[in-house]
Amino acid sequence: MQHDVQLRADARVIERILEGDHPIGAWRRARGMDCEALADRTGIEPARIYALDHELDAPTEAEMDLLAAALDAPRTMLVAPQDDSDELGVGDFVE
Repeated sequence: MQHDVQLRADARVIERILEGDHPIGAWRRARGMDCEALADRTGIEPARIYALDHELDAPTEAEMDLLAAALDAPRTMLVAPQDDSDELGVGDFVE
């Protein structure tokens, strides 16, 4: 039963990421943590957590390990998805 609850919670995180939330923030909120709490669990400064959460900088490999462990999330799910779409949008035609 608890496993099912965890899977549903993780599915909601993935939905939020696909809707545009940054993965670190989506996982952090799903785990009920603010930046301070995540900083306490990782040893990363709160200002740095904020910067990573808002894509102001990219995490180091060591930070990725700490974040994945603290958030109980796969490292690969802490990186924002890239838009590799070849489709043209309205912005491609506006000068």
